[in-house]
This record gives sequence, structure tokens and C-alpha cells, in this order.
Amino acid sequence: MGLSAEDDIPNAKNRVATGTDSDLDTGRPAPAPSAAPESRPKVKVEPEPEPKPEPVENVDVEQVSAKANAAYKAGNHSEAARLYKITAEAGDAYSQFALGYMYRNGDGLPKDGKQAIYWYRKSAEQDYPPAQYNLALMYLRGSGVAKDLTLYARWVGKAALNGLVDAQGQLGWIYETGDGYAKDMAQAVIWYKKAAAQNDTVAQRRLGYLYLRGRGVETDRAQGLAWIIISASRGDGDAIKARQLLIKKMKRSEVKRAEKIARDMMAILPKP
Repeated sequence: MGLSAEDDIPNAKNRVATGTDSDLDTGRPAPAPSAAPESRPKVKVEPEPEPKPEPVENVDVEQVSAKANAAYKAGNHSEAARLYKITAEAGDAYSQFALGYMYRNGDGLPKDGKQAIYWYRKSAEQDYPPAQYNLALMYLRGSGVAKDLTLYARWVGKAALNGLVDAQGQLGWIYETGDGYAKDMAQAVIWYKKAAAQNDTVAQRRLGYLYLRGRGVETDRAQGLAWIIISASRGDGDAIKARQLLIKKMKRSEVKRAEKIARDMMAILPKP
């Protein structure tokens, strides 16, 4: 039998992300190399008129994006935003995502949830996974748009299908809890496995709980403990507590089998 009560596992946390979109910025590629920014004149001069944007058909997206990345890296975020807007309007998905991010966080631009939604959606509709996931979180939080769990789940699903590991783990949680889709434990197991195989420690822990309780998968206490051991070894605090509790409660033979399964899986999982 699986464990019968949630109290058997300490702090079985909600999978849903609660931070800002900056939590997701690991998807931002490193800025492309570029020449150093032009030095500013040291004498007082009259401000120059705003440069007129290039006609969209004349934009060299790669070149302008490189300048935008260099400006962002140099800390000139307002100039980066101006350049990203040029390439975003030319249809570049990454630049559209970058503008959404900057509007969402007030980073080089005035904070504006509606503009963030507009640019995230533009990028998401071009199948850019980080934009799809960030757009989903906007719907989850009701930020710049009415809260809508159905659209939240739909965009998480698109990002998950496009291979974004955060979205795959989140989709597992959606299926486990029924937040946005009908509960489906078998689907929760499938998506947790995809994320767990890419070292998502929360997905590893949640997958362990499902094996322990036989939800969406046949009960296998050793397999469940193995995933929790793996998650704990990657530093997940709740998994560390669960591992200690389970090792005390489970039979020694189950623990030994779990430890072997964990060793074998860690040998083939990507290094964290």
C-alpha cells in the first residue's frame, strides 16, 4: 500500500511558481559579443531628437539584436529596450519576449502589465517557450490580464510540449491538482518524469510521492524513495526532510533497494 496521509510527507509544497518572472530568466541567452558602447560627450550639449525607427523591412534583426544585447549587458537597459522594440516590431520572437520581460519587471521601461502581456503573446504565438511560460504565469496571477486558469494551463502545456523543463514540471502539478485541467494522475506522472529526467528537483520529489501512494502509477515504495533521494541529493529541502522520515519508517530491505535504484538513475541523469 502507498502512504495514506499527506502528513506522512513533510511540507508537500504547491508546485506553482510564486516569484516574479525574473525566476524564469535563465532562458535568456548570453548577450552576443558587440563593440563597446559609444562614449558620451563630456561637454553639455542640447539633447538630440529621438532617432527615427528603421522601416521594418530594412531592419537587420541579427545586427540590431546584437546591439540590444550588448546595451543590456552594459547596463544601458533603456537603450536595450529601444533596440529590442525595433527587432520586436520586425517579428523577432526573442526580442518580443525581452520586451515583455522588461515591461513586466519595470526593467528599462515603465512597469506595464498590459504591454508585457502584449509582447509575451506575440512571442508565444511564435512558439518561443519562455514567452509561453511567462504568459501562462501572467494568467495565473491575473497580472495585466484577468486571471484565467484555463489559459494558464493551455500556455503551460504549449511550453511543456516545446521542451521547457519548468513548464513540464508545472504541467505535472496542473494534472495532479486539477488547476486548469481535469485531474489526471497518469498524465501527472508522465510530465513529472519528463521534468525529473532533466533534474527538476521539485518534479523528482512529486514523482516520488506519487510512487509512494500509487497515484497514476502502481505503488512502488522503493521507487518513490529513490526519486526523493535523488531530489534530496540535488538540494531540495523538502526532499531532504522526506528522505529522513521515510528511511526511519520503511523496511530496511526497501531502503536498500531504493538506494540502489537512486544510484543507478543518478549515473544516467544529466549532471546538475
